[in-house]
Amino acid sequence: MKFKSFLFSGPMQFVVLGGVVFAYAAQGTGSAVENFILGLVLTALILIPSLVAYHRNHHQRLAIFVLNVSTFWTGLGWVACLVWACSRVIPTTTAQEI
Repeated sequence: MKFKSFLFSGPMQFVVLGGVVFAYAAQGTGSAVENFILGLVLTALILIPSLVAYHRNHHQRLAIFVLNVSTFWTGLGWVACLVWACSRVIPTTTAQEI
């Protein structure tokens, strides 16, 4: 996987969006650059399970992403998503392989 295609696709878009939203929400508490970087770091940490699933081409990556976004704040949901993202990947068959 090329770095450029990984950077501008899938969950990485949410990491950048999280940085922008955090920078906007935290106006007045620091410089815009500091808030943006903090937002990027926090969003990337939250989305680690989704990034792992996307990078491994996990067959349930969409479900992992939805569960990750909806339950990351519990801590337990984040750990469950990380374990799920690291589980065995079942390769999908295409019509040409059959």
